[in-house]
Amino acid sequence: MAVAQLVRAPACGAGGRGFEPLQPPHISETRNRSSSFWKLPRLFYMKQQLRAILELTRYREYLKFVLIISLLGVATANGIFGWRLIGVVVANWLIVAFAFMINDVEDAKDDAQNPTKAKRNPISAGRLSVSTGYTITFLVVFITVILLYFLGLSPLIVGVICLVISFLYSWRAIRLKSIPVIDLLSHGLMLAGLLLLVSFFAFEASISYRWIWPFLSVTLISFYGQLHNELRDLETDLKVGIKNTAVFLGKVKTQWLMMTFLFLGVVSGIVSLIILELIPLWVLILAAGLTLILIIKPLLQLRSNQSLAEKQESLRKPFEIATAIALTLQFLIPWG
Repeated sequence: MAVAQLVRAPACGAGGRGFEPLQPPHISETRNRSSSFWKLPRLFYMKQQLRAILELTRYREYLKFVLIISLLGVATANGIFGWRLIGVVVANWLIVAFAFMINDVEDAKDDAQNPTKAKRNPISAGRLSVSTGYTITFLVVFITVILLYFLGLSPLIVGVICLVISFLYSWRAIRLKSIPVIDLLSHGLMLAGLLLLVSFFAFEASISYRWIWPFLSVTLISFYGQLHNELRDLETDLKVGIKNTAVFLGKVKTQWLMMTFLFLGVVSGIVSLIILELIPLWVLILAAGLTLILIIKPLLQLRSNQSLAEKQESLRKPFEIATAIALTLQFLIPWG
């Protein structure tokens, strides 16, 4: 009787294949439990890898300012809200994501010498392999180029130039960021000026010079941002032998140059607003009001022992958030 229960009679039309053995219930349950046991570590590993890939993109550092630059480019071309605007914002996000990702992949060994950077960089921290980092990074390039293709020939050309500069900026064989002055120019173009042009040419096919003042404004402010970052990383750069503009000029001269670029960038921005009327008055008022509200907490948290760079960083974020919200509403609200 027990033997009979362990076999299954051939199904009708089985063609005489004979009896098929049945699995005892306890063996089947054991195999299911074993399969589930091995799936859990695999799922946990995949989750860790996805989290590490997300960390590699460093998206929190640029989502707002890239949105601002992209919308300024669209406004310069008198563009309107639609799939093209969404596409150009996403394309610019991906371009900058590539710049940050390839930088962390190439700098993994150097970042390992800085405790703060070693913890932030998932490759330096051992949470992601170098090969996986390269694979995901160039997958982002592939997706970006496809998206730029659908935006038009001019955005595609400018976007690809931006991707190439971003690669050369960090690639250890060339490393543009280690060449004084060139590091500023490449940073200003790949993280500001060229992004604005991608947005502008996505909406403006004819030859126009409306982009010049906005281009100067965002590029000069990007120069300021690059010098800010170089001052922040000055100690590490000296250790690993990177010879950028801040290392070449020294701390004091770099701070003066920073403020000069910031001043010229703001002046160029004001000229853009006056001559081109890029932003309606209500958007400016909204941005100013939101900035005043959002800046209260950072002002109360300022400490006397903070460096100038740290104070500027804490005050910059509220401005970025307020400007990003106001510019987005400019395109979403019909009477904007």
